[in-house]
Amino acid sequence: MASRKEPKEKMYELLTAEKYDELLEYCSKTLSQDPQDLEALKNKAYAYYFLNRYEEALSYYDKLIELDPKDPSHYSGKSQTLEKLDRHKEAASWFEQAMKIEAETKNNE
Repeated sequence: MASRKEPKEKMYELLTAEKYDELLEYCSKTLSQDPQDLEALKNKAYAYYFLNRYEEALSYYDKLIELDPKDPSHYSGKSQTLEKLDRHKEAASWFEQAMKIEAETKNNE
């Protein structure tokens, strides 16, 4: 049985090599097997962001927030993407949400 770590390492390798189109393809294959794979969803959001395809990145941050609402990085990623679209008020709101969740997480540790 293949290690679950292998796809994550491959995604990281493609991301750090700035091979965003390959990363999108790899993540799409992963998501065809498991549509809720958080690592693949996150990496698709990153790839779209770095390709300046911000609306598509937003759709993946929305999915991440829906599936994993307690991870503040999804909210801050959405905030950064909204900034790129000059949607500053929305970005500030999502950033505040990220900070709130991060504080709640620290308080529960």
